[in-house]
Amino acid sequence: MRKLFMLGCISCLMIFAVSSCAANTEQSESNIAYGRVVKTDEKTITVEDGDYSYGEDFKGSGKEISYNLPESVFFDDFKKGDIVAILFDGKDATAVTNVEYVENGKKADEDTEGKNALVKADNEEKSVSDEDYSSSEDDTVGILALNSDGRFDISRISVRMDGEDSAGIGSQAGGHAEGNQISISMTGDGSSPLRTYDENSVIDITDGNIETSGENSPCLYSSGNISISGVTAVSRNSSAVMVGKGGVVNIKDSNVTSYSGPAVDISSESAGSSDASTAKMMVSSSSLRSEDDEALVRVSGEEAYVRFIKSTISCGSGVLADITGDDNENGGKLLMYGVGQTFNGSINCDLNSKVKLVLSEGSRLTGAVNPGDSAYYSKVYISDDSEWELTADSYTSSIVNELEDCSNIESNGHNIYYDSENLANEWLAGRTISLKGGGVLAPAE
Repeated sequence: MRKLFMLGCISCLMIFAVSSCAANTEQSESNIAYGRVVKTDEKTITVEDGDYSYGEDFKGSGKEISYNLPESVFFDDFKKGDIVAILFDGKDATAVTNVEYVENGKKADEDTEGKNALVKADNEEKSVSDEDYSSSEDDTVGILALNSDGRFDISRISVRMDGEDSAGIGSQAGGHAEGNQISISMTGDGSSPLRTYDENSVIDITDGNIETSGENSPCLYSSGNISISGVTAVSRNSSAVMVGKGGVVNIKDSNVTSYSGPAVDISSESAGSSDASTAKMMVSSSSLRSEDDEALVRVSGEEAYVRFIKSTISCGSGVLADITGDDNENGGKLLMYGVGQTFNGSINCDLNSKVKLVLSEGSRLTGAVNPGDSAYYSKVYISDDSEWELTADSYTSSIVNELEDCSNIESNGHNIYYDSENLANEWLAGRTISLKGGGVLAPAE
């Protein structure tokens, strides 16, 4: 039996698939294949076909096969020699991921004493309901699920924490906290109502109100996995969401607002796992707002995947996303994916960083991409039922439009420039295309 454990490229959740297919699966309509990367470019990934068993060495067949890459990945996510799993339909890959040596329900390496907490489930199952908790101590967690067998079932509780560097509900070293009908207020600096401290830990909350008033105090701080549904979250003096390296945040049917800083902050300053890479966030049927003069999403020195599905998003600055390198000049990298999503604002990217915007299933952008022509790499993909309305000149390394006449782009007199030498722009053949509103799609000089 061949097992595939892969971090979801398309969703923000971890996907686990199992296949018992033979090594050469190219004749099947939809299947999983394994390969060792030979090369990648803007359009395709070429691998040596072979066989892979979980935890063992890859066995190559010597046969090279190429697959068209999906828009849900950066082509340079994969380097020569990487062992990858490819979910494909015919010749088109629908997902590609490096094989991860992880186990479903992976446990922490060893038990830990964990944070100081008012109430703790340490390698045991506990339930709390109809209780009020409060503390003014620093570095304290109200309710903590600790270690791999630590499970908390929480309902109808209120938590108020006034100390610094604290959490309302925390999960650490593989703990799992699940709750509903919660109310959490944090007043100290560096404090969060919901916080997962490591990649193995989970918090899942339905129906609640959470608020912070301290500096550097996001409502959601994830180095593991935090999911909320039916929650109102307000950060008065901080970003509302902070995602560490390898962390995941899922926001559904919720309202999340930041009054200071970007609504979402993904940076190398955020705590996260050194073993994982991409920070992930999915926002579905929700409201996400930044009321400050900051970007809606800020990525600095880290890799991020952000997916918006039919949500209401707004930013006072008019900057949808700002992608920069960190103090050590490690570039940021953002894949922003819209599904039936309306975007308003510009996407800015510095010379060390990369950005890719995917407009799919009736999405619309009113704004500019890389208007300062500063990005190390920038790409825009537009499905045939999606639209782009320009508010300034935009500069792309590559642009892919399913409507080759580009009738789904309204220029307002602005231009889009592309790299004519980039393989992904072959369909343009170096042409200049007139756009509605008087602008053009043209090769960069």
